[in-house]
Amino acid sequence: MPTAILITGANRGLGRAAVEKYLARDDFTVIAVVRDPSHPTSQSLGSLPTGSGSKLITIALDSAEFNPSKLKESITSHGIESLDIVLSSAGIAQAGGPISSAALGDIHRHVDTNAYGVLALFQGTYELLEKAAAPKFFAFGSPLGSVGGMERRSQYPMTVYGASKALVHFFVRRIHFEHPAITAVVVDPGFVQTDMGNSGAQAVGLEKAFDEVEPTIVATVKLIDEATKEKDSGRFIPTGASSIAELEGKDFPW
Repeated sequence: MPTAILITGANRGLGRAAVEKYLARDDFTVIAVVRDPSHPTSQSLGSLPTGSGSKLITIALDSAEFNPSKLKESITSHGIESLDIVLSSAGIAQAGGPISSAALGDIHRHVDTNAYGVLALFQGTYELLEKAAAPKFFAFGSPLGSVGGMERRSQYPMTVYGASKALVHFFVRRIHFEHPAITAVVVDPGFVQTDMGNSGAQAVGLEKAFDEVEPTIVATVKLIDEATKEKDSGRFIPTGASSIAELEGKDFPW
């Protein structure tokens, strides 16, 4: 039976890179969740190299409007009876600035997409995950959402985005404790040269972000492949070269 992986934010950035890596393998069913299947970036997923016995399924869902029941129905309508891996990559970073001027509307919007989207994603997939032999739920977090390590990123005025990611960290760690069968991990991909990462870098006067997409996704896929409940679940693990170097191989603080 093919390994089934569901990836949100699948048409751009690290989500797209993950789709490309897994789809090229043999015997994988890759479920790509995108906001707009008609968008050129979504359409282009169909031209990616595909391994023997592998296939791509595209599902339309907006992370800000996730309905857990609708998501599950969309998955099972394609004959998918269980999920081995879920990777939450969808997210936005559209408002910066200090806490003194953070707009509540911006916070609501980022929490809806970045945090509630992850929660609804889990609620819509956990029953399918728990039918797999060794299910895994991964989400991209951010050091900007760290409370215990805030001093490491205090120079970046990203209150809105950071707050939404702090909630992501909480949700994924709760999954670890409440669902013993599921390996649940928050990934720190570093400061990656995606459209979002480079825009954020330029907003603070940098030319571009620090970490290249290819080595970051290679390290992330390796982590997903090798992760176990006993060794990795409930952790905040770096895969970006800049974070790994900064932390000397240790986890980022919560």
